[in-house]
Amino acid sequence: MNIKFKMPKFRRTLTNRSMWKELLLTFLGTTISIVLTFGTAHLLDMRQRTKDREMSALMVMGNVERFARVLDDLADDLTQRDTIATWLLGLPVDSLEKVPFHEMSNAVNSVISFPLLSHDRTAENIFSNSIETWKNMGNFNFIDRVGQNFDEMNDCENSYNDFINGAAKHVDWIKRHSSDYPGNNICMKCMLDEEFRDNIGEIHGWICYLRFMAASFRYSNARSMEMIGISEEDVMKFADSHNQASATAPPEPLYKTFITPTLKFDSLSTMPGLIDRLMY
Repeated sequence: MNIKFKMPKFRRTLTNRSMWKELLLTFLGTTISIVLTFGTAHLLDMRQRTKDREMSALMVMGNVERFARVLDDLADDLTQRDTIATWLLGLPVDSLEKVPFHEMSNAVNSVISFPLLSHDRTAENIFSNSIETWKNMGNFNFIDRVGQNFDEMNDCENSYNDFINGAAKHVDWIKRHSSDYPGNNICMKCMLDEEFRDNIGEIHGWICYLRFMAASFRYSNARSMEMIGISEEDVMKFADSHNQASATAPPEPLYKTFITPTLKFDSLSTMPGLIDRLMY
């Protein structure tokens, strides 16, 4: 004799076998639902981690490529200055006064106003200060190479800027001690100073160094691409998109443009003589 149970949940009478079958189906359905829910969430999480890993890698390698481009542009700029420096150093020291003033002035000014070197450290700050980013990369060789790239970029920038700042300070020193040199032309005084001549003679060496470093960064980037599985085309597109965004961004305000306010002369009409003094 089968014992029957009344199960309100199923709104029907079940035997032992049918009851366990129904419970098993319910259990299986619940289990499958849980597995699908958490499995889908895990899959989405893995996809997001993959996207984050690719974006982090692109930010880093795009930053390295942009710095290499900056070095190339700077080397091109210095090449023009090196040509002028070579001409200046080729002039006989005892015949400098024969060079027309405007030619000497233009030439010397072009070799004492070097551009400084700087790069965007956003990617470095994000990558260096985020443990989660490190963990998500999952490739310690890549992380180590990236850290080395950042160190070399900073060393390159600091070394070049130290040279530029040192050369500029020496020009200021010559101006303060101009009486130690013959003649009235400060540009000629610079050309009579041995340290100044040595400084402009080093321009060619810096051109070689900058081009070598640009090539080294690109070589390192190529190795990083192999490690992380990102194509050179993707890196170049990312670097190009950043440059395009920078080109279309509004110019950064400079404090010096606000130092001297524009005067409204009509507001000075009650102060006789002041306008005349301002005009002369």
